[in-house]
Amino acid sequence: MQCRAMVITLGALAPTVNSINHTKPEFVCFLVSEKTLDTRTQVLDLIDCQPQTHTIITYDPQSVSDCYEKARECIDYVQKAGYACEDVIVDITGGTKPMAGGLAVAAASLGYRFRYVGGERDAATGLVKDGNEEIITDENFFDLFAVEERKQIKLLFNRAQYGGAKTIAELAAAKARPDWRIFFEALRRLIEGYELWDRFEHNKGRVALKEGAQKLQEFLTIQQRYQSQFQPFLDGVEQNLAFLNDLTRDAKGGSRLCNLFVNDLLANARRRAQEGAYDDAAARLYSAIERRAQVLLLDGYKIDTSGVMPEQIPDALRDEYQERYCGRDGAIQIPLMAAYRLLAALGDPSGQKVIADDRLKDLLAARNDSILAHGISPIGPDTYQKLYQIALDLADVTEADLPQVPELDI
Repeated sequence: MQCRAMVITLGALAPTVNSINHTKPEFVCFLVSEKTLDTRTQVLDLIDCQPQTHTIITYDPQSVSDCYEKARECIDYVQKAGYACEDVIVDITGGTKPMAGGLAVAAASLGYRFRYVGGERDAATGLVKDGNEEIITDENFFDLFAVEERKQIKLLFNRAQYGGAKTIAELAAAKARPDWRIFFEALRRLIEGYELWDRFEHNKGRVALKEGAQKLQEFLTIQQRYQSQFQPFLDGVEQNLAFLNDLTRDAKGGSRLCNLFVNDLLANARRRAQEGAYDDAAARLYSAIERRAQVLLLDGYKIDTSGVMPEQIPDALRDEYQERYCGRDGAIQIPLMAAYRLLAALGDPSGQKVIADDRLKDLLAARNDSILAHGISPIGPDTYQKLYQIALDLADVTEADLPQVPELDI
């Protein structure tokens, strides 16, 4: 891999000269102390290339915090000079331990490659003997130190904050070495799949989940020791894919009038409630309750609520429905409560249950007064929970029947 620039902690002369001669960069940024400032001049006299240079001095080479701050200045300078991390080698051979440690910490999380010069050491000085230097390069420490990135991805994903999790995975993929790049790219695609599904883009989400699962399995064939850690997550993805396959099959050409879509709305409402977005959750519950009535009418009685035929309406409701719900085009279009009243008149148990229980009417009134509907009063957790339980009951499902996004543990 090409190296165009170096960042070096400067200590002993010979290892630094050997490292630069081995690389022949076009640019070198030195991190030096006052004690090693003169060594920089000697290095430039002895190397067999002529790189451009920049020097940053730490005036407290025994202070980890000061060395870290100066190391960050080195990294920032190299970045502003136009060098991408894959074009840079970070050499931590020389200088004090705080200087080397500060530079390592500053560069590790950004995906830089590391190098140090080892070899047989002098028993008296502890320094590598001249002529015995061995240049050791580690491709990338990011894969070991991307602790914060993994923690953030896990936290955001498990809170259904898919946009943020996807961005971090994308940035991590750009820093990682090839095998771990596969891992972060797989995560990014999987997270994108759940993000699309969360927006009810079921077909696109299904494709993304399938591709992401295949890519994650590709990573696990390379890093087999992680198989047991990620297998439960992959199993959950496969279950979600099976659900989405069934949903897209049952959705009747995109109409989404099927019980699986009702279940999907309920699961989506639950995720919004877990975020504390109760108004959003209530809006989805309203849609789920309405679509459940539409499914019952269509599947059980061949009645389409967007175009009810007069002869499909029992005598007790026909005149009222024609007067209240007939549009200019002559089509009778009935809203949520009218759909359940029609079901009740047809003898359907779900319709009769709704008509006999005023709780749903009261809760729907609270929803209609909410900020996302027609009012200014936000939905609280108690109202949401009551509406959620009624929606589950009307859909004839339990929470265990709803699709569950698997928990990510990385």
